[in-house]
Amino acid sequence: MASSKTPKLTIAHGFSRTKVPDLLTTATTVFTNMNAASATLTAPPVPLPTLQQGIAALTASSAAATDGGKKAIDQRNKDRHTLEQDLTLLGAYVVKVANGDPSVVTAAGFTPARPRAKSAPKPLAQPSISSIAQGVSGQLLVSVTAVSGAHSYDVHYAVLTNGTPGSWTTQTVTQAKKPVIFNGLAPGTTYAFQVRALGKAGYTDWSDSATRMSI
Repeated sequence: MASSKTPKLTIAHGFSRTKVPDLLTTATTVFTNMNAASATLTAPPVPLPTLQQGIAALTASSAAATDGGKKAIDQRNKDRHTLEQDLTLLGAYVVKVANGDPSVVTAAGFTPARPRAKSAPKPLAQPSISSIAQGVSGQLLVSVTAVSGAHSYDVHYAVLTNGTPGSWTTQTVTQAKKPVIFNGLAPGTTYAFQVRALGKAGYTDWSDSATRMSI
């Protein structure tokens, strides 16, 4: 059954990677829009006058830093960091108030982040029978190739009569490090073996048959 879970609402901030002019534009938009929506956004964690002061401070320090002076650049960076933190706090607040409604986030001047699409699980590689060894009488030891991502392996066998397998009997194992042991086989009878693996995407096809006579 497909999941009906609504993707979690977040904002697309990336403020630390935004150029100062763009950061100031975003902050100004947020200030203007949140002021207009003050009846809904009644308790922002950063008072809007404080946000306005942060915008003014970064505007001034950014202009002063154009001459490349260290003191001016340090002040600009400090003001930028303060404004980034204020926007992050306000964004988190707006997301909480929105309660899953992206239009509230947009109306406040933020951009809702696009939900991450979950990639479909990759099909497993096809396992195979690597060898069949004789154990004690009536016993065969079947080794299979391990495939990355497999949760378990089904190995089934059938009596081979005139080249045609009969009814299959299946044994499931969780790993392929050791041979799968089949007991109670009839000496002098040839058996066909196949393997398949189970992963997140489901089962692989059954492998080609490998055959061996039990003694």
